[in-house]
Amino acid sequence: MKKSVFIGSLVATAIVSSLLTYLFTQEFSPKPVAYKDKKAMKAVTTPNCPIELVRIPNSSSELIGPLLFADVTCSSPELDSLKRKVSDVINDRKKSGAIDQASVYVKSLRTGLWFEVNGTQQYEPGSMMKIAILMTYLKKSEQDPAFLKRELKLTSSFGQNTGLNQIRTSAPLELNKNYSVERLIEEMIVNSDNDATQLLIDYIDKELFSRVMGDISGRTPDISDPNYALSVMEYNRYLRVLYNTSYLNREKSLYALELLSRTNFKGGLTKALPAGVSVAHKFGERPSDNGFNFHEGGIVYLKGNPYAIVVMTKGKNSMLLPEVIADVSKICYDGLSAM
Repeated sequence: MKKSVFIGSLVATAIVSSLLTYLFTQEFSPKPVAYKDKKAMKAVTTPNCPIELVRIPNSSSELIGPLLFADVTCSSPELDSLKRKVSDVINDRKKSGAIDQASVYVKSLRTGLWFEVNGTQQYEPGSMMKIAILMTYLKKSEQDPAFLKRELKLTSSFGQNTGLNQIRTSAPLELNKNYSVERLIEEMIVNSDNDATQLLIDYIDKELFSRVMGDISGRTPDISDPNYALSVMEYNRYLRVLYNTSYLNREKSLYALELLSRTNFKGGLTKALPAGVSVAHKFGERPSDNGFNFHEGGIVYLKGNPYAIVVMTKGKNSMLLPEVIADVSKICYDGLSAM
């Protein structure tokens, strides 16, 4: 009798143990993600393609390795059709003489699917790099919350120093007047104001600026060097670390993207998009030896599938370049909306 009770106890224990093991593995083992949105794209499934983990290189401790983002190193075959359409537009505009060259980078921030066209080609970014100045000041304010309230005096105009006059959509800043760092940052991003930018450059922590550039793009150019160049593959990183809140804290990342979403320029990425679509973006322009550089990069908040897009162009007619960006942006929006 005791032997049968003992055997029965062992059987019961085994059944309970098996049940607990099953429940535990069902609860914690990886499962496919099921999206309610029928249009949601599947996660990246490109075979034999490694994932690169990009970390902040200058961590304050060897015990941690802060992650900026993860990149699937192969472009996504799911977007090959969209890539061909973008390439066709670029080739057509080259034949017509509207552009001499153009590059595009697009990445879904939900799924990681991405593609590039002429992705490593280098351009002079112009005002696009105001985003690096913005991030430097916001990084500084994380340690000193009152820093953004500090006032700086504007004593000279960008036009006086360069002989160029900036086209504005709002009243210019007044000379010999004090402005808070916060107000100058807003003017620099929303209005792309060069007076505000130059004043911020005059007082920037250059060591911190170099660290920000090094952490994100891996290079540390001189902030006063007007000939600094980069590619769409490099520039997209600034947008993505803001979206991921992986470099600045949540509060500062949100603040930066809210400013970028108020950018006054509407002649490029946003021009042909449906009304009401939110876009956090920054444009940049700069004359070159053989014409003009005109670029724009941003995050398009497509419902259910926000994506980063960077378009850089070079050509002889500065008026035609934003139109090319608008055409590429519309093609990408329509293509990603349909997937």
